[in-house]
Amino acid sequence: MESGSKKRQVTIYMDDWQCAPNSGGYLRLRSNVTAFHDLGWQVEVVRLESTPAQVPEWAEALGVDWVSEAGGPVPGRAAKALGRIQYRLGIPGEAACGYYFPRHSAAREAMRRRRGQGRLHVLEGIQIANALPFLGHETVIFSHHDIWHEASAAALTAQLEMEGRELQKAERRELHFLKNIEALICRKSTQIFTISARDCAVLQRQGWRQAYYLPMSIGEIVSVDRTIDAGAPLRILHLGKISHLPSYRSLEHLLRDVFPLLEPKTLNRLRLRVVGAIDVGNPRVERILKLREPYAKQVELAGFVPDLRTEFTGNDLQIVASTAASGLQTRIVESLAQGLPVLASETAAQGLEHLRSGQDIIIARTAGEFADAIRALADNRDRIDELSVAGRRFYEQRHSRKYVAERLRSYLSRMPVL
Repeated sequence: MESGSKKRQVTIYMDDWQCAPNSGGYLRLRSNVTAFHDLGWQVEVVRLESTPAQVPEWAEALGVDWVSEAGGPVPGRAAKALGRIQYRLGIPGEAACGYYFPRHSAAREAMRRRRGQGRLHVLEGIQIANALPFLGHETVIFSHHDIWHEASAAALTAQLEMEGRELQKAERRELHFLKNIEALICRKSTQIFTISARDCAVLQRQGWRQAYYLPMSIGEIVSVDRTIDAGAPLRILHLGKISHLPSYRSLEHLLRDVFPLLEPKTLNRLRLRVVGAIDVGNPRVERILKLREPYAKQVELAGFVPDLRTEFTGNDLQIVASTAASGLQTRIVESLAQGLPVLASETAAQGLEHLRSGQDIIIARTAGEFADAIRALADNRDRIDELSVAGRRFYEQRHSRKYVAERLRSYLSRMPVL
């Protein structure tokens, strides 16, 4: 951008749930904000919230305009009734969106006030982007976090397993509505930025040629010195709230399918540290607690840890064994950035582009392959050093702050209205 020229403006809209530090949604927001800033844009973030929150230090450092907005018009009785009817029929109308999505009215109102100002709008996730079809003719990017109806279907499957029942009519109706509103959002989007390479391929196969995969950066990364003690147990890290579907499926697979394949000699040479909130009483958590019982010596439930830096430095390996996952498994990118090697399922790793199994990461396709990889790493700690260097190199080549900004630049250049 030439000196003295007016900066182009982008407003990025986010929801309350994206405000939890270190959450996937929060990290995606930060990556997007940083990339626009690095390209010389003036960035405004509009947080649609219940209560005001402090501006993050990184946003202040970038000179981001951080605006908190709440409320929005409250639907009247007639609008609510129409919304219920549209929703039950699977019609992705504005009334149905107002009925189903808590932030619909607030998001629509926030965007309406900024219409016609020549700015670019970026909507983070479907909870915000559902207002897009009713915005009018504006230049809008849908920052796509998940294929929501797929993620919802996977969560429902887990719930049905717990309850031992079939899918109900109301649940089938919800999935149908979500699929329809997602299609409408994609049709109305000027561009779609997916966080997952796999999701981008799915959307493009569905005909959404304006869908692009935009990798995610993890902010400023400091080099980590990790000491590996070949005589100590293999320290394996597992990150994520236990009741969260990908984390639950990962732990279920490890404790039900993988650990029974390991001999006592190998089990005695490993420690699995599970870091993430434990919702006592949650059916998924209770199932994991039951599966853990034979391995209480090997599996430590650490609970929620506010600062993950010591987790990345104090372990030899992160394991991400999800058998059900959508979007991007953010912890893989964080691990690679910190030089912590990753052992992942094919499902968990499908969101990343150009990963080389056996070089940048180890990908296991079956329980047997997971068990084989754990045995090999327990016996050969030099392999951990090799994976650490290669993983860090992959991050710098495919997910660094500079790389993400350049990738964003290439996509914006294809936008005829800019």
